[in-house]
Amino acid sequence: MTRYRWIVIVVVIGVGGTLVGYWLTVQPAVDIPVPADMDDLSAELHALIDEKLAAIRKSPRDAQRWFDLAIVYEANEMRRLGIKSYQRGIDLERENPRAWYHLGLLHAEVAEDEDAIGAWREVIQRESDFAPAHWRTGLAKLNMGKPDEAEDAFRTAVRLDDRDWAARLGLARAWLELGKAEHAVELLENLLQWPGLDTAYINLLLSAAYRDIGRSEDADVAGRLGRGSGAMLTDQWERSRDAYRHGVAGQSELGSRMSERGEHEQAIALFTQLKENYEHDPIVWHNLSTALLSAGEIESARQTLHDALDRFPSHAAIHAALSRVYAIMLDVVEPNVADDVWRRSMRHANAALLANPNHAQAHRVRGELLLRNDEPQRALEALNNAASQQPGQPNIHYMIGTIHMMLENPRDALAAFERTLRLNPHHRKAALNAIDVAMQIAEPNLADFALQRARYFAPDDPRVMELTSHMREQNK
Repeated sequence: MTRYRWIVIVVVIGVGGTLVGYWLTVQPAVDIPVPADMDDLSAELHALIDEKLAAIRKSPRDAQRWFDLAIVYEANEMRRLGIKSYQRGIDLERENPRAWYHLGLLHAEVAEDEDAIGAWREVIQRESDFAPAHWRTGLAKLNMGKPDEAEDAFRTAVRLDDRDWAARLGLARAWLELGKAEHAVELLENLLQWPGLDTAYINLLLSAAYRDIGRSEDADVAGRLGRGSGAMLTDQWERSRDAYRHGVAGQSELGSRMSERGEHEQAIALFTQLKENYEHDPIVWHNLSTALLSAGEIESARQTLHDALDRFPSHAAIHAALSRVYAIMLDVVEPNVADDVWRRSMRHANAALLANPNHAQAHRVRGELLLRNDEPQRALEALNNAASQQPGQPNIHYMIGTIHMMLENPRDALAAFERTLRLNPHHRKAALNAIDVAMQIAEPNLADFALQRARYFAPDDPRVMELTSHMREQNK
C-alpha cells in the first residue's frame, strides 16, 4: 500500500470518528420519567427500576423497554410515572393492545375516565372480543353519569363472556341507575348462586334494588348482609402486573392485604420477619409500623419508627410515618401534652419534606395538622400538594372538599366530593356532604351524581330521601 493511500485511510477514519462523536454529542438526552423519591424505595424496587432505566438508555427506540418500565411503576402505584411511560412506548408502537389496556387502568385509577375510555377504545379496535375492555368502559361511563351508554358496554361484555361476573355486576348497577330495578333483582339473585363471588357487595346492590321495587323487608335483610367497600373487579391482563412485585415488594403487598382484612397478627408477624431478613431496608421498617398502627398498637409503631430513624436519620418515608403516628396520638393524649405532640408531628412532616419536597403523606399530615390549628387556607395548600402527588387517593380529595365547605366555596367543595366518589363510589361522607352543599345553595341537580351513589348505602338518610323526592318531582 502506498504512502498516499495510508494518508487517505487515516483522514477518512479521523473524519468518520469526528462525525460519530459529533452525532453522539448532539443527540438529546432521553427524557425518562423517574421517581422523585428513589431513595425512599426498597432496595429491591430501586434496583429493578434502575435496571429498566438502563435498558431504555441503551435502546430508547425500543417500545417494549418503555412498557417494561411502565408496568413496574404501575405495579408499585406510581401511576403518573406509569402513564407517561406507557404513552412513550405507545408513541413508538401503537399496535400493542395490552399497553393501551394498562394505560386505561392507570387513567381510571386517578379518575381520568375519558382518557381511560379512549385507551380502552384502542384495545377494542385491536381485540374486540376482550370482555374486560368493554365492562371497564361501562364502569367509567357510570362514573361519568352515562348509565345508558354503560348499559350498552356491559351488555357487550356479557355477550362476549357470559361467565364474566364483573360484566354482570356492572350491568346490574347500570339498570339500577336507569330505574330498571326488576331486571337488576333477577340478575343479582342469580349471581348469588355463583360459587366464590363477593356476595357481600352483591347484597349491597340487591338491597337498593329491592327497595326500589317496594320489597322493604328483603331490602333490610340484604342490607345487613352487604357492605359498601365495593367489589374487587379484576382480570387476567390486570393481574399480569402482580409479577412485578418481587421479594420484599410482593411480601409487603401480601401483608398489606392481611391488614386490610383485619388479619393483624399475621400481618405483623410477616413484616417482623421481613425486618429481620432485610434490616438494612428502611421500607420494611416503615411497613411494619403501618401494620402495627392498623392493629391499634400506636406505641409499638412509634418505637419501631424511632428505631428506624436511628438507622436512617434522613429518610423521608420514616419521618412522614412518624409524623402520622404523632398526628394520630393527638386524638388520645391528655390535653396538657397535646401541643408538644402537635409540634413533634409537624417537625417530622417538615423533615420529610426537607428530604423529599414531593412526599405526599408528609403534605397530607401537614395539612391535617394545620387544619387542627385552625389554618384552613394553609391546610388547603398542603392537601392540594398531596393530591398532586397522589391523585388516586380519595380521602385527600374528601378533606379538600371539607375545607372548601369551611371556606364557603360550595362549588369547589362539590367538585372535590365528586372526585372522591369517582375514586371510591362508596364514600358515604363524600356523598352526603355533596348533597348537603347542593341543597344549601339551592341547586340540587349538582348532587345528582352523589345521590346515585348514596342510594346504595344510605337510602333511609333524610337528606337522601328529600333529594330523591325532589328529583322525582322535577322529572315528572
